[in-house]
Amino acid sequence: HRIASFVVHYLNGEYELALSCAKHITPNNDFWTHLMRAAVYGQLRDFPTAKKEVKELLSLWPAFKEHNYLILPRFFFREGTVKKIMEGLELAGLNHID
Repeated sequence: HRIASFVVHYLNGEYELALSCAKHITPNNDFWTHLMRAAVYGQLRDFPTAKKEVKELLSLWPAFKEHNYLILPRFFFREGTVKKIMEGLELAGLNHID
C-alpha cells in the first residue's frame, strides 16, 4: 500500500508526500527502501542524504549500478515510471559513486 502511494506521489511530483511514504515502508533496510528514498531525496535536491541512500542501496545490491536498466522495468512496468525513478537516482549521484 505504501509503495503504491509512494509511486503515485513521486510521479505527480509530490516529493514530500512520497518521502513520507518511503520513510514508513518496512523492512526499513532493504534495497527497495533505499532506492525509493535515494530517488526522492535526489528530486528534493537533498544531495548529502540522497548520496547516503545510494551508498546503502549499492551495498545491498552492488550490481544495480551497472544493471538498473534491466532491473527497474521488471518492477516498474511503464517506461515513464522507470525514467522518472532513474532521474531521481541520477540526481542522487548513482552514476558518480564508486
